[in-house]
Amino acid sequence: MIDLPTTGLRKEDFDQLSGAASSTALYQMIDTLNDIQQEMRFTTHPDVTQKC
Repeated sequence: MIDLPTTGLRKEDFDQLSGAASSTALYQMIDTLNDIQQEMRFTTHPDVTQKC
């Protein structure tokens, strides 16, 4: 799912990085980011809603 040439990494670099975290840890990070994204969608704080 990742277009490796666009990352600037070599396959060896990517292979090393992909083994650095367990799948459980990655799924926990994804869940946390999804929760934060949901919170941000409904915020009225101007720093979040204002487009640059």
